[in-house]
Amino acid sequence: MGSTDQTPISERYLKKNFWSQPQTVHLRYPSEFAAEVESELREILASPLQEYSAEPQVDRFENSLVVFNLNFRQIFELVSRTLTVRDILWELYRGSAGGYAELKSGISKIAWKAVLPVGAKLGLKVRSIQSRLFHESGIRDVLKGILQTEGFSLASVDDAEANVELLLHNNEMRVLVSTFGRPGGERGFKKSLKAVAPIKGEIGACLHRRTQATILHAQGRSWSSVEEILLPFAGSGTLAAETLLGMMRASPLILGREYFWERLPCHTEKSNMFIRDKLFAEARTSFPRVPFRMNDSDPVQVQSLEENILSLRAALQISLGEVFSFELISGDFDRLQPSSAKNVYLPLNPPYGERLDDGGVDFSARIWSWLKNSVPSGFGYVLRKNEAGNRNSRPTNRSKNPEAKIGKTSLGEIGFEGNDVNEPLKRMESISFRLGGLSVSADLFEKDWLPGPDSNQRHGG
Repeated sequence: MGSTDQTPISERYLKKNFWSQPQTVHLRYPSEFAAEVESELREILASPLQEYSAEPQVDRFENSLVVFNLNFRQIFELVSRTLTVRDILWELYRGSAGGYAELKSGISKIAWKAVLPVGAKLGLKVRSIQSRLFHESGIRDVLKGILQTEGFSLASVDDAEANVELLLHNNEMRVLVSTFGRPGGERGFKKSLKAVAPIKGEIGACLHRRTQATILHAQGRSWSSVEEILLPFAGSGTLAAETLLGMMRASPLILGREYFWERLPCHTEKSNMFIRDKLFAEARTSFPRVPFRMNDSDPVQVQSLEENILSLRAALQISLGEVFSFELISGDFDRLQPSSAKNVYLPLNPPYGERLDDGGVDFSARIWSWLKNSVPSGFGYVLRKNEAGNRNSRPTNRSKNPEAKIGKTSLGEIGFEGNDVNEPLKRMESISFRLGGLSVSADLFEKDWLPGPDSNQRHGG
């Protein structure tokens, strides 16, 4: 192991080699939501928090969106404002690597102790595609040896503080490092992890944007017309947080999220604080004055949910000085009835697939009946197992009733299609994606939207 001394890096060195140089980052995201991710990215780039001399450009590389010609300070702004991505990786090096000599030379050119905190636990990922150096284990050994000599600790990808990736494509090498550290969907507020969290934060953010675009924006509406957020099946609080952040278009920083980027020796503390202050100020002006009402039937889930929502509320009080209004009801989902509010937003993540075994009761039909008969007006989405996408999955004996349609009935299957103008409950769109190895569909719906009161509060979107 090499020395772990962190020699102070001069500001002159950082300005010359980092701050004044154009930068490139790679965005990793759920592939089925590329449109939502690119839309969010372009919104952020079009509305910078400060003036930058560089004009960023967007391209694609493999399954990533690549932003190049970024100002160095702009990286933290992008990192802290995105909600729909799993990670943003900073490109440390790009160059030819047709043999081991070039590979080692390229990796050694990176000023590792200026880039990463010495002693950090790093995970390594290596991929080689259509390149002369195709033994990924040999490539990994070279990278591992250099990093250990530089004084870094290595860990598994899952246990690391951040991951370093080396990509070889047509003999061209890219070396990248995670700016997030922890997965992007972790927003920083959860204190209890006892409950199951089948949906990741970035998926929730993508679904929020898709629903917003399909129903709100497409019809010239805004979040100021929404009077209540109703969250049956609230789980561990993921969808509550994503709804709040999405309505505000706010940074997870307000919930206590920390990013690996902030630990890098080369980052600019003054610029980062400026960006934080701007994001917090914007969040204060867009804080929604609507109640969040939620429930879950599982006692373990309810306990975890309460701990996490109280933690979320405490984080908002610290960062914004705002009080998050919520009500938590324990029990079956149909105990959660809308209040006197007219227009309700309902992001629903009910049990489906392997999570559901209710003796053959058509659970989805119960949900749609509840929406039709109990909800006065509103919109949202319902997640369900996509039977067509899971036909090759291993069958399970969930019910003795071979006719049971457990957790798979869609809005269309029970007759509520969007082409009947007289039907109050309409399916607006269905989208499919992978979630934890399962094919899942989201049915976006709308019911009898009523004119809502104007709001003096500005909501993002």
